[in-house]
Amino acid sequence: MIKMKIAIVGAGQMGTQIGKAASESHNVIFYDIDPEKSRSAAELINAEYSDSLQDILTARIIFLCVPGKAVTDLLREYHSKARTEVLWVNISTFVTLKDLIQRVGPADNIVSLKIVGHFERISPDNKGVFVIHEKHPANEQMTEVKKILKGVGTVIYDDEEKYLEVNYIAAAEAMKGVLNTANLLKMQGLDDQVLQAAVKQVFVGTALQFPYAKPDYFHELVYERNPGLRALNENLLKKLFKNKDDDT
Repeated sequence: MIKMKIAIVGAGQMGTQIGKAASESHNVIFYDIDPEKSRSAAELINAEYSDSLQDILTARIIFLCVPGKAVTDLLREYHSKARTEVLWVNISTFVTLKDLIQRVGPADNIVSLKIVGHFERISPDNKGVFVIHEKHPANEQMTEVKKILKGVGTVIYDDEEKYLEVNYIAAAEAMKGVLNTANLLKMQGLDDQVLQAAVKQVFVGTALQFPYAKPDYFHELVYERNPGLRALNENLLKKLFKNKDDDT
């Protein structure tokens, strides 16, 4: 396999993770509006960095790991200046392929995807899901994009617009759960430090582990007080892990 030049625009947590996965097989260059961030990301994985967007236009693949408005602004200004064989990859939660076509015009070298997961938690050991829009190019660069993303998470193919609300819903319900828990404990007149420990330790720890494949002594005590939770745990295990081996 011939090494490609892979550009990462946006050297945040997600951009750095993608750059690290790409660097295992390709030459990576970072660009960020904050030069210190691109330099730090590049040093972390022994890659290159640049203070000029012009330097990334010679890459074969350009990952746009920046907020939605920046994605559209960058494509509007630089898409026509880059070579036609460059593959642009949008990972913004808020911008779809349809949006990009409306702003940039028809283009067969743009792929759009949605990430389901928390940017600070996604890693090779804690995989998120990359939903690649069904309408995507079929070329050498796209093959490498899939390989790179699989180094960070699980890849599926579907209509990306179906997944626009997933992170919103999960985040909103988590916030509600924390608030309800804090309010219930506060009503018992507990110290604020106890509330913080209960939320950040017990609540978060439970959320990370639930559902339990092998409940321990404490979980069994919870089930005794809330019998319905055992059935909920078992049902969730079936729903959440029925396809755990389907890592495409």
